[in-house]
Amino acid sequence: MTENPSILEPIATRWLADWDAGNWEVCWNAFSPQIQGNSRLDKWTVRETNLRYDLGKAISRKFVQIDGTLFPGDVVVIVEFDTTFEHKGVMSEGVFLKQEPNGSWSIAAHVIKAPDEHWPRDWRIVP
Repeated sequence: MTENPSILEPIATRWLADWDAGNWEVCWNAFSPQIQGNSRLDKWTVRETNLRYDLGKAISRKFVQIDGTLFPGDVVVIVEFDTTFEHKGVMSEGVFLKQEPNGSWSIAAHVIKAPDEHWPRDWRIVP
């Protein structure tokens, strides 16, 4: 990783604020070109809107850690939060950030899972 990890939490936090607000196009525009090329904004928006409805509002979100150990060979890190949702309680929420060739960071994935589940082993399969 060529940049200071302290910049990664704010990137993830800003993206999650847009996700919480339902600013789907803003969220989509932050995705890596690779992810945008493998999916479509309209389909992703429907899926995220349904997910947001099922989860309910984010009541609280606490930063846990930044983990860059799961994806050797790819510059992808998981910015992990414990998030309490209105309908589901506490869940583990991960914003996967990918460092692009120009050094900037883009969103590679957003995963919400039960605290006892494992993160996906391949970030490319999570649109």
